[in-house]
Amino acid sequence: MRERLSVEAAAGHALVLPEIHVEWQLAADESFASVVASGSARTTALKNGDLRVEASLSGLTHDTTYFYRFVVLPDGPLSAVGSFRTPSDDEPQVAELASGTAALQVVDVGSAIAQVKGTAAAAVARRRQGEVGPAGATAASRARLLADMGSAAVGSLGSELTSDRAIVRLQEAPLGNLVCDALMAYVKESSHAADFCLLNGGMFTAPLPKGAVTKGDITKALGRGNTLVVKQVTGLALKTALETGLLADFAAGETRGAFPQIAGFRFAFDPAAHRHARLTRLEVRRADGSFAPVEMCATYTLVTNDYLARGGDSYTSFKAAKTLADGGTLVTLAVEQFLAAKPPVATAYDGPEGRITRCGAAAPAGAAVCAGAPTAFGRCPVDLTLLHYSDVHSRVEAATSTAAPCSEAQEAQGVCFGGFARMASYVKTVRQSGGNVLLLDGGDMSVGTIWDTVYRNRTASAAFQNAIGVDAFFDFGAASLVSYLKQLQMPILGCNINTTRFPDLTPLIKPYTVVELGASGVRAGIVGYITPSTASTSLGGREVDFPPLVIPAIRSCIAAMKEEYANTIDVIIGLSHAGIWYDSRVAEAVPEIDLIVGGLNHMFFYADGKTPGPRLVASSPTSGQVPDYPYPHLVANNATGKRVPIVQAFYAGRYMGHLELSFDAAGVLTRYGGQPVLLGGSASANNVTRDPATLELIASYVGPIKEIGSRVLAYSPSLLSADRSLVRAREAPLGNLICDAMRWYIETTTQLTPADACMLNGGSIRSSIDASHVTLGAVLAMLPFGNTMVVLNVTGEQLINALENGVSGSLGPNTSTSQLAGKMSQVSGVWYMFNESAPVGRRVFDASIRVNGERVPVMPCSYYTIITTDFMAAGNDGYIMFSKAERILDSGVPMDMAVGVFKTNNLYLNTTTANGVEVCITLKARGSCPTLDTFCYGGICKFAIFSKSTNCCAKDYAPGVFGEYNRRR
Repeated sequence: MRERLSVEAAAGHALVLPEIHVEWQLAADESFASVVASGSARTTALKNGDLRVEASLSGLTHDTTYFYRFVVLPDGPLSAVGSFRTPSDDEPQVAELASGTAALQVVDVGSAIAQVKGTAAAAVARRRQGEVGPAGATAASRARLLADMGSAAVGSLGSELTSDRAIVRLQEAPLGNLVCDALMAYVKESSHAADFCLLNGGMFTAPLPKGAVTKGDITKALGRGNTLVVKQVTGLALKTALETGLLADFAAGETRGAFPQIAGFRFAFDPAAHRHARLTRLEVRRADGSFAPVEMCATYTLVTNDYLARGGDSYTSFKAAKTLADGGTLVTLAVEQFLAAKPPVATAYDGPEGRITRCGAAAPAGAAVCAGAPTAFGRCPVDLTLLHYSDVHSRVEAATSTAAPCSEAQEAQGVCFGGFARMASYVKTVRQSGGNVLLLDGGDMSVGTIWDTVYRNRTASAAFQNAIGVDAFFDFGAASLVSYLKQLQMPILGCNINTTRFPDLTPLIKPYTVVELGASGVRAGIVGYITPSTASTSLGGREVDFPPLVIPAIRSCIAAMKEEYANTIDVIIGLSHAGIWYDSRVAEAVPEIDLIVGGLNHMFFYADGKTPGPRLVASSPTSGQVPDYPYPHLVANNATGKRVPIVQAFYAGRYMGHLELSFDAAGVLTRYGGQPVLLGGSASANNVTRDPATLELIASYVGPIKEIGSRVLAYSPSLLSADRSLVRAREAPLGNLICDAMRWYIETTTQLTPADACMLNGGSIRSSIDASHVTLGAVLAMLPFGNTMVVLNVTGEQLINALENGVSGSLGPNTSTSQLAGKMSQVSGVWYMFNESAPVGRRVFDASIRVNGERVPVMPCSYYTIITTDFMAAGNDGYIMFSKAERILDSGVPMDMAVGVFKTNNLYLNTTTANGVEVCITLKARGSCPTLDTFCYGGICKFAIFSKSTNCCAKDYAPGVFGEYNRRR
């Protein structure tokens, strides 16, 4: 048999097809009730596998749609059923196929006679199970067309070959044997002759009858429209695939479509054995008909269907395996040819042949393959490419170097980073290069920009993640998390999460998952864990429990995973959203862990931990980001001494972590290397082009984002930073602004007496305000959590305790930004001083508050009204004292709305620093700027810099000037 059309043809490689027989049929309507033309021709292959067919058809009329069936025999593909329209009298005398392909062409429709030209190479199609080819007909229509045309017998059978589920999905089936034999015969004489065939029992939809078998019978029996694909697999990948196909509950008679039907080898299984270790024998058929054990680390050629080749029925190693041929040839065509070439044999396929043997109580008498102990299958070394990211925080589109939304103008300037399109582009590039690729997400995909404010169910994020990764995180409350997780088609991991109090989450979050590493067949267990502080730092923590002891939870999960998978797991990976401190402790204490992929801290791991990363601006030698840790960071396990790599990839999608690893057959890490890859624009040191398909996906969601996010609220002449070193460590002008806005909003929109003060946790501020027009999108990115405003009545003692809680974290001069806690208080109406080196609980030594227009000390037994967020009022981030305070008002109004209205109605704003002089943020009403000329020009209020001696920080609210300054010292 000659080489047939395949994926190589599409790539432009010449095919060895000196002469091809072509059969075609044509009809005037979909039913093919009357075939108005049919015929055949011989042709030779032209360049790049281009097959041309020419014939004259009589009986065609102008301006009429015709349907065709186009077959290349004996070894070319059956083209998809298609259609074309003949031109009308006033049109050019050429009619292209309706689908736009060149598979069939009609020229010179004169005197109702047409010449037909066909290009078989263009008929090569990649179809999903149950789909049709390029003409766009429905699967049912296509099946009907072929059935109507297929009344002629192509062969015969001595017995009916049943498609009963109790046969094809539970045991060796003669129908499966026949179809696999047909596929093996079809590819036998090509350069891709197969060692094995494996099909899923679920592909069979009807029996083949005893006696004459027609094309229509074959189409009904294989009604899902599958095509054949040739793959290169290892023996271990075949073994792992078979174990996947044998997961049914045989004792209960469960029928699973994944059950394998095979050729070229035989296997035995024990249905009563552990469900992941049921395979007891696996032997390849030699040329002389004898059998030998399949070598686990050897490479074999497998013919299968397109459904399994895409990883259907959980045959994931087949999806990752190298494709040798994928020409769109229908499985039905191979069966037609096989039956046509096979002489009738009364006893052929009249029963099982011993390809699949069910051992145990149901074993056939004398089944030698079941005798003796089960085979001790070997294991294989594996090379793995790990890609990882975390803490994207809803940067669906690219972001600037400050993680603020990036405009198209900035994109054109090349100063944007990350975004889904760049992430997808890099992942696709790595996957296309081959190898065993694993992509992991360390959590916090959402919450950070307007995208998750507009799309509360995270539809856009879920659509992207379904294409490239996994996720594990908590925000927006457990109820909204359910709607998000239901959209994802990947495992969500968290072994230290107890969902008893919110059972809707229980089926959506798993403690661990087991994956096959690429095409290797090697299994890796992935255990997810999250920081216990999620209980107080996320709204979901009010409805879900996070046990405080992380390491015992991980050990328990690993033990359960090993028990479930019968110790067939070779590598164990920790997928963490717990931060570097917890990750280091886990690496030290859990000997089974081989690698940890982390998140949460927004840390940059790179090189030796000292060398700056790739230049964010290629022309600037100093623009490389300074790392927090080496990549990878190695921690020695206390029990074994092995060094466990820990990796993170910063945040906002700026980098994609890329780690190359090698494990030996015992699962021991023997090699590692790599670096995070900067996903930069054209002005950076590493320009990554955006993936067009992902840009289209984003475009399908971006309409409401642009409409809402582009609304201009105010103008900021300079940057208002949300850098962690500011909002989580000391007074931040941006924090002042937000708290001022919250107080102003409650005062102007309610009948309440103006509140005495505002307190806001710095961790709620997630994005800076750039020096530009301030849009609603920028405000929503700055405050992405949707927290609402709450008014509390607190005692002075509770207020002081709240201030103490805010400064109870690490705040010294050597504290890294990753260690700064989000509970640090940004305030309005309150002044306080603290000493970060004093004992926790005794750091605040001066606190005052404005009462009746005067600044007075906070009195422990007095009562004060405080505006805060629903998050803090619930006691999160350590503000337990607020959960016990009297609630005066639950406004239900998001604080981002307060900020937006405040800006729109009141102010231009700015802050800066210069020459070490302390700066006071001044917020000025439009039209009410101070008289000093330096403040204003062109109708826009600018900023002023005051030294401490001016005492500007003691300024009260006055007409046209808003703000209180230096609230923390």
